[in-house]
Amino acid sequence: MHEERKTKQKNNDEVPEGAVPAYLLDREGQSRAKVLSNMIKQKRKEKAVSNKKNDSFVTLCFNI
Repeated sequence: MHEERKTKQKNNDEVPEGAVPAYLLDREGQSRAKVLSNMIKQKRKEKAVSNKKNDSFVTLCFNI
């Protein structure tokens, strides 16, 4: 009657619990790098605001 097609079939092998696909493994490093980059940017912003406040204070002191 019907013949079984010779197409790719899903592999029914057991997958270990907690296994992560290869394409997600690469993203783990990227997300860490992104977090680190954002932390550095935030620290720079905080430092810039701090320096700006100090500059204003110094200007005030010398103008009096």
